[in-house]
Amino acid sequence: LVEIGWSGPVRVAIGGWRYGEAQEDIRDLDPFGDPALTDAQGAYLVAEGTLYHAEDQPTVRAFARLGASDGDTTDFKGGWQAGLRVDRVFQGRPDSAFSIGFDQGFLSDKARANALDAGTQFGDAESGVEITYADTFGPITLQPDLQWIHNPGGDRDRDAIITAGLRVILTLR
Repeated sequence: LVEIGWSGPVRVAIGGWRYGEAQEDIRDLDPFGDPALTDAQGAYLVAEGTLYHAEDQPTVRAFARLGASDGDTTDFKGGWQAGLRVDRVFQGRPDSAFSIGFDQGFLSDKARANALDAGTQFGDAESGVEITYADTFGPITLQPDLQWIHNPGGDRDRDAIITAGLRVILTLR
């Protein structure tokens, strides 16, 4: 992983990554019929900054990310995410945070070809919306999360799904 960036009112970074060991290709086979081994690599661009900040008021930040990968070792060849995060949502709750994000993951040509071989015609992308809230109560932080996913896995024939989760963090000091 290599990243170079600039931090100021807006933080901007660009980076690249590559696995040290070859990974199994999701479609191509070697001469023996086993998954071919290939290098997994990608690049990304990140921007985030504060939109509003005032003492004793909620702070609003925005973020955006773009990413691309080889599309040979996973079903996705790239994607984007963008959203807002509000810190100190409630007065008297300094650790409260709310976030909403939007995302889209673009399916690789190989993933779409695999689906077609299996009799399913995938779309170009999976899209989603995520909302989450976090707050700390003594040594415990609770973070419920709700996601809506359209064309899950890129499958246009599947209904949209909703997932819910809860992250619990225990901080020992």
